[in-house]
Amino acid sequence: MNRPSKQWELLLGELYCRVRDCHLCPRMDAEKTLRRADAVSVEEMDVLIVSQSLAANQLRRSGVNFFKADGTIGATGVILDRFLRKFGRTVHPPNTVVLSNGNVISRREEGLRSVYNTEIAQCYPGKALGKSGDRRPTPIELTTCTNQGFLLEELQIVNPKLVLLMGSASFEGFYENMLGLTPSCGLTQEIDNIVKNWEIPNLCVSGTTIKVLPIQHASGANPRFSKMANDPLLIDLIRGAL
Repeated sequence: MNRPSKQWELLLGELYCRVRDCHLCPRMDAEKTLRRADAVSVEEMDVLIVSQSLAANQLRRSGVNFFKADGTIGATGVILDRFLRKFGRTVHPPNTVVLSNGNVISRREEGLRSVYNTEIAQCYPGKALGKSGDRRPTPIELTTCTNQGFLLEELQIVNPKLVLLMGSASFEGFYENMLGLTPSCGLTQEIDNIVKNWEIPNLCVSGTTIKVLPIQHASGANPRFSKMANDPLLIDLIRGAL
């Protein structure tokens, strides 16, 4: 993808304003925090991670993906970061970020590259009825959000070498809404097939070919993530793609 000639900081800032001002889905939580474009460095971010939707108390509170308002990293970010470090990447931002409350989010360590993270549904869906976890966005909400062009624009600005789809909702939502495809199998089987075939799929997104790899959701309650993250064949496959 050819990066637009306009400065990417301004492009992302404008995009984040549009995301914040979008209220098309009535069941989505309207409370949004403006994402911090100063926590991004497009020049170094060659991995873009697509999650399902926002968490309740991380980016919405800090403006930085995976980090909370006290400057600490959330539970999912901790688990994901251990996986990313196996191929030289991290969820920590490229530069130190000072929050409006005075708390500080530490920059990445030397020798690591920051990843860019976004979501299929770029709002917080609220808690699942009668459950402790968050509600899964509906297919209509996923379609509505991708139809606004937010994710496509992020892909065009960041221009990653590799897209990681984290979790089944991200995997299915990306395939259906960004590629116009229905996955031929479930998430676990898709990952197994990719490793077995020793090839990360090159998929066409709006006329541009990009490597897309689904991964398990980095949750402590998901034993499949740990198994996947400790597969040396998968790690070698990712390293070869980068």
